[in-house]
Amino acid sequence: MRLKKAIILGAVLGLASIPLIANADLTINNKTPNDSAVMINGVCSGVLGLDTPSGQSRSYNMGEIQGLCGRGFTSCVAGIYTTKYCTSGTQIGSATINNNLIVTSGSVSAPYSLTGVGSNNVTLGG
Repeated sequence: MRLKKAIILGAVLGLASIPLIANADLTINNKTPNDSAVMINGVCSGVLGLDTPSGQSRSYNMGEIQGLCGRGFTSCVAGIYTTKYCTSGTQIGSATINNNLIVTSGSVSAPYSLTGVGSNNVTLGG
């Protein structure tokens, strides 16, 4: 009987955590010597105060991402820049974000690196 209760409790706790996973923030770890920002739908995140300073980590919630990607988005493509205001000529790559705030694909040019693709916690290195 204890085993059955433990299995039921585990199942309930597992199901209860699904909304928390689905609503997790997107965290960007900027390990470069430059501030970083993204350009989505012609809007630079830095202009909205949504940049990631050099050497820091920043989490972005669904509302902030929807502000750039649009409400009801299923995925959107972000150009990755090494300046706060997405200055021309500073785009180093791109990444695709889905509506669960998972970076589903991405690449950057050398000497930069992008790790954590496939998760909601990515690191821009270089």
